[in-house]
Amino acid sequence: ARSEKHGYKSYAEYLLGFESKEYSRNGRFALKASLGQYDFLRRTGLLDKMFPERHVIVAERADKISQAVSWVIAVQTLRWTSKHKPDMTRHKSIEYDFESIRSYHDHASAEHRNIEAYLTLHDERYCRMLYEEVIEDPIGQTAKAMRFLGLENAPAIPEKVLLSRQSDAVNEEFRRRFIEDLFERQSTPVNAAKRR
Repeated sequence: ARSEKHGYKSYAEYLLGFESKEYSRNGRFALKASLGQYDFLRRTGLLDKMFPERHVIVAERADKISQAVSWVIAVQTLRWTSKHKPDMTRHKSIEYDFESIRSYHDHASAEHRNIEAYLTLHDERYCRMLYEEVIEDPIGQTAKAMRFLGLENAPAIPEKVLLSRQSDAVNEEFRRRFIEDLFERQSTPVNAAKRR
């Protein structure tokens, strides 16, 4: 819709237009991107054009199992944030799926290793923020991010946060079952070998 309104004819025009002062109240602009998207922007030259003096914040979750469980539940319910209402049209109930959890767990673990290696390779300045630390100390972690961005005097306003945690008893149950299943699957070959 925004592309049609402003007559953008390419992805590059869209990004550069979005960066304009029309969408930046204080002359600052932030972009959330995956590693693949970030690499695309760097290779096309858009990254340097949009962010010549950039600061990169890497958001990561230390507990990759819980992250994988949350993703699998979100895929089934289509509830990606706390603002979304669950949509169970494709699933009658939330189902435990060991293979899907393991697949996303492995993907998330590899992705974050690749992100840090990529940023180091390209000499990017970055600050690592852990989800768990932000939950435990939102004010302190916000201050940490602001210092990294050179905005030490920016206030933290918790009441402005519109999202809330989504995890519940289902998440905890799936996490417990996954750990038990993973341990059982990893230990079975060892026990079989010993019996031989």
